[in-house]
Amino acid sequence: MPDKQAVGDILLSLGNTARAQQDVPAAMEFYQKAATIATSPTTRIQAEVNQLRLLVETDKFDALQALSSKIQTQLAELPPSRTAISARINFAQSLTQFKKKLAQTRPHG
Repeated sequence: MPDKQAVGDILLSLGNTARAQQDVPAAMEFYQKAATIATSPTTRIQAEVNQLRLLVETDKFDALQALSSKIQTQLAELPPSRTAISARINFAQSLTQFKKKLAQTRPHG
């Protein structure tokens, strides 16, 4: 039986590679699997934050709110670390990008 954490880390890396290659559906799938399989809260949160960023980038706002709430809860539970700080920054950047996109889609007047 393979180490679940190692598999989660590999899936996270595969998601990052797919995203770098502009393969959004594959990246999303890898991130979802990584978040499900990983035993480490930091790997799980990294995968979910990356998913959130993809949802924002591809204007899939319907799935964004539930994932955003889940991430917020999990961020509060992470032990202090460089990875946790990075996840918080990425989360904040994704939310900022979402708010900008939302403002652009609203009718002005």
